[in-house]
Amino acid sequence: YEILKIFVFAQVFTSIYILINLDLSVLGQDRIGVSNLGEGWNANGIGMSMAFAVISIFCLITYVKKRYIKVFYIGLTLVFSYISLLTGSRKAFFILVFAVGLFFVLNSKSLNKKIVKMIITFLAGSLFIYIVISIPSLYAVLGSRIENLLIQLSGEEIVENSFNLRQTMVEYGIYFWKEQPL
Repeated sequence: YEILKIFVFAQVFTSIYILINLDLSVLGQDRIGVSNLGEGWNANGIGMSMAFAVISIFCLITYVKKRYIKVFYIGLTLVFSYISLLTGSRKAFFILVFAVGLFFVLNSKSLNKKIVKMIITFLAGSLFIYIVISIPSLYAVLGSRIENLLIQLSGEEIVENSFNLRQTMVEYGIYFWKEQPL
């Protein structure tokens, strides 16, 4: 738990740095990352760190007894989630939705509670996706990227460099593996 606390507080300092050095007028217009924070600030790295911090907070909340600390952690969860979403990282979005949902389901003792929590997690995940697509600032940086991903996974062609590059690397990987599996 001490390591989780250290990681969470490292993200607090990262968030403060981001908020101090970021031009807040561009929030929701461009992904938080290299383009507005400078070299070494990869959007996916920031987003995933914030998403993992959210998961760490959920672990800490189950451990902490004091109510005011739980409230503080919930506030951090909101800040970290928002920063993570504004990075436009689909990986971070998946971590937020899937891993947090999985945590809630696995944290239940009985099968009935797990089933209920699975349904709640599915509904919450659907609501989360709806929010990302409905709020213009979140749509601009993340919602459009998720929409493009879903369109491309359905088989339609769309121009998005990062997805096309990854798809090409997967195709090459499969080809190389077929040629020489070991």
